[in-house]
Amino acid sequence: MTAVHPLGDLERLFELEQRLEARLADARREAERLVADAEAAATARARALEAELVAAASALDSSIQAEREQREREIAAAAAEDAARFESVSPGRVRTLAQLVVERLLQTEERA
Repeated sequence: MTAVHPLGDLERLFELEQRLEARLADARREAERLVADAEAAATARARALEAELVAAASALDSSIQAEREQREREIAAAAAEDAARFESVSPGRVRTLAQLVVERLLQTEERA
């Protein structure tokens, strides 16, 4: 039978407890580092997404402005074409047409 050495067992238990506490402290530090890394990565990703959104909004604004300007040019060109068609009509022709319109209006009123 082996002899029991309570003092030796107590010493081994104390050493084991110290090693476990050291491992636990290491694990806590590692967990804190991992959490800090994850938070930093999340913050960086959020900033990157925000920058992408700002860039997309700016691109959309630029695109809308370019489309608006293009449409304004198209409308101005169409108006200029319409005006050019009427510029070739002589003032005498305009007077004649105006008189015809007035006569028709008067005839419509007389019938009513």
